[in-house]
Amino acid sequence: MTEQELQQVMIRYRPLGLEKGAEFLLNTADMLRLVDDLQQVGAVFLGGTSWKYIKPGDNDWIMEDIEHEFDVDESVLGQSDSSAITAEQVKSAILNLPDTVDFVTIYMDVPVSWDYFGDGK
Repeated sequence: MTEQELQQVMIRYRPLGLEKGAEFLLNTADMLRLVDDLQQVGAVFLGGTSWKYIKPGDNDWIMEDIEHEFDVDESVLGQSDSSAITAEQVKSAILNLPDTVDFVTIYMDVPVSWDYFGDGK
């Protein structure tokens, strides 16, 4: 996957998500679609974190839900099919999150210097 391919996928999802610091959050349904689209361009996933509203019904306050973080099996990283394998692991983890989770962030194996949206933010 190239930085440009990443940006082409991510920019389509930006209007659907929230940006909290360096984190990009999507609801679980949108995140599952994003994982599929990123896997199509060869993204390799490392894991993710869930987020929830602090007070349900009060959409101004969210926090990281560290009880429901997830990681992929590191032994598959570097394999020729690691994109497909890690995508399936991430999707499985997302599908098994409790109903209390409002958003999900994913982490990918990309250079830290890459700009996900192509706008320097």
